Amino acid sequence: MLTGCLLVSCAKHKDYEEPVFKTSYSLESEIIASGDSLMTRYVYGLYVDNQYAYILALSEDYWLQVRDKETGALICRGVHSGQGPGEVIFGYQLRYNAVDDALEIFDKHQYKVVSYKMNTASKSLDLIRENYFTDYDGVVRNAYHLSENQWLVEGQLSTKESGRYLLWDGKDVTAEYSQHITETDDYLKDMLIEVTSKVSISPKGDRLAIGTVYGGILELFSIGSDIKRVGRGIFYEPKVDLVDGNMRPRDDTVFGFADIEATNDEVYAVLMGTTDPNKYDVICTFGWNAQGKIRYQADCQVFKLANIPVVEGILYAISISEDDFNLVKMKLPSS
Repeated sequence: MLTGCLLVSCAKHKDYEEPVFKTSYSLESEIIASGDSLMTRYVYGLYVDNQYAYILALSEDYWLQVRDKETGALICRGVHSGQGPGEVIFGYQLRYNAVDDALEIFDKHQYKVVSYKMNTASKSLDLIRENYFTDYDGVVRNAYHLSENQWLVEGQLSTKESGRYLLWDGKDVTAEYSQHITETDDYLKDMLIEVTSKVSISPKGDRLAIGTVYGGILELFSIGSDIKRVGRGIFYEPKVDLVDGNMRPRDDTVFGFADIEATNDEVYAVLMGTTDPNKYDVICTFGWNAQGKIRYQADCQVFKLANIPVVEGILYAISISEDDFNLVKMKLPSS
């Protein structure tokens, strides 16, 4: 395939093949909380436990809103917008942190991670800890607390490092992974494809999933004393152009992963697989070997999956309709 050879080294990669799924189902969505009640212009993250839904979205000067996961009723707001202790300027990502049994938010503006825990007695959010990454001369794009003495850093802590991902014990870098998702003759293109990709860490903190938005390449890793790739799916070629240092899709660009969430057992993804960048109605699951498992056809546009997508057989997500975001749930069929 000539175009694939021009973009990606043929000696290292196979041809692009669309994923194959063993089973397909249709899903019906039910709105729990509508856009009018969410009162936000954009949603950055969602987490659902056995009682509450936590939505990362700036609303009324707070970044996190807690809602009853059955009725959608607002329980509380927390994580004030600002630069003070525990405050957030740009809440970029929300994930469950098993180390503190809390919710972790990465502030992309202040380069820090804050962890909050729901106080069910007072119905408020309590600050557990915050960790800054501003004292380093590298570029930290994200950071994930994996265990008491281990962090996964996306980017570099120092200008001496070149790794895409680093393992850091709080003092020293103990391991790094440097291989690019794509390997073209254009380093800037490779980097832009990577930094626009969707990334997720499993709840146990021992697995990493990465899916490209442009084209469709899925990379899966195990995390221990090092970072080891355990699965790779090469589904759609990332055909993009560079214009004045910025990446631009082409008319024939196939868009891949609109969202991705790693669980301990498998990976959930919103996979577009089309030249239409606004088609978010297909949810897929993959094993940790990057093989397709189940394809779900949703009756809504799924903008964001919950950090742990399925709770008690119900899949939770943020859907988008015109310019409104909705908190929705979809009952999964019994296997």
